[in-house]
Amino acid sequence: CGCRGGEPAAVVTAEDVQLLEILLEPITGEGLASTHSLSTLFADLMGGGSMAAEDGQQHLHTLLTDALEAVRTARWPAGAGGGLPSANEDSRLEIVTEEEDSFETSPLELQPLPLATLSPGSSAQAGPSPEVASSGRAVHVSGCNRRTVLVDRSAMPSGSSLQYDVHIVDCHSTFVYLLAPVRSVMVLGCINCTVVVGAASRVITVEHAERVRLHATAVALRISNCVQCTHFLCVNTRPLLSGENHRLLFAPFVTHYGRLGEDMRHAGVDPDEHANKWAEPVALSAPEASIPVSTASVLEPARHLPFTVPFDVPGDTVENPCGVPEAYAEAIVTAKKRLVDFKEELTLVARTPAVKEEIQGALHK
Repeated sequence: CGCRGGEPAAVVTAEDVQLLEILLEPITGEGLASTHSLSTLFADLMGGGSMAAEDGQQHLHTLLTDALEAVRTARWPAGAGGGLPSANEDSRLEIVTEEEDSFETSPLELQPLPLATLSPGSSAQAGPSPEVASSGRAVHVSGCNRRTVLVDRSAMPSGSSLQYDVHIVDCHSTFVYLLAPVRSVMVLGCINCTVVVGAASRVITVEHAERVRLHATAVALRISNCVQCTHFLCVNTRPLLSGENHRLLFAPFVTHYGRLGEDMRHAGVDPDEHANKWAEPVALSAPEASIPVSTASVLEPARHLPFTVPFDVPGDTVENPCGVPEAYAEAIVTAKKRLVDFKEELTLVARTPAVKEEIQGALHK
């Protein structure tokens, strides 16, 4: 970079370039190009105002310098002004409505939703489902409503799955299980959905989502214009927030499936607890400033419930390979014990067919 006004020239490292590419990378594919995310990022980097009265070269220099500063802030550990406040600093974030509580605990049960699985080179599923398709090096899950969608390696037959982008667009009340290492993932315009991403070697982007729960491991995460979304993460750079976000929650990643460890290794995601920046998001509009609780906070350990992937995936991973803070690990153990005790109580009570049928009916209401 050049210099101006006696300022020292910026030193750009190879890692800066790679992270800047991730930051500004549009998720593109056949039928989808997210240019809005780029415009939002640039608007945030310019402070939301109009372009200054500078010539094009000087403006580009300023823009790239600010972008590099945001990327470096995302890479470095949070300082005194970074990271998230705890949710208990604002009682409003502790209030969970009946609808929200039901949605949060629902992953503990096998959902009675139709299952769609993507077959190699086609959109054949258990039951017709034009909402799931594969084309080129992209997998599209779009317009699903009250479905359970499984996308694995068989959906990506052309070369390595790490060459694929996955687009999850305009889905409602749907569970999407992406159980393979992929290049990038876009979650756009989804409401009341649970999305599980085994591993992404570049970036996961969540835009215009509402009440979405994301369980994911990735190198990077971008969030833009989302409301009441919860993110259970193992992410190796600080999550990047842009646009208008409200009541976001962040928590460590705690689930697993048989090939998760292998998928993370292939995607280059470090599972070490100290490499996981789940609780250190940065706002691009103000990289050095603290993030207000009304925008984002940490999910309290007591509210972190077990989550089970309801598919038998062959592999060596028998437990979560990601490091988890002690408070969350203890909370998960306690929650699992309560679940086991509850099942034992049900077994003792439901000794007759009539009582068993009554309990099953009550649980499914």
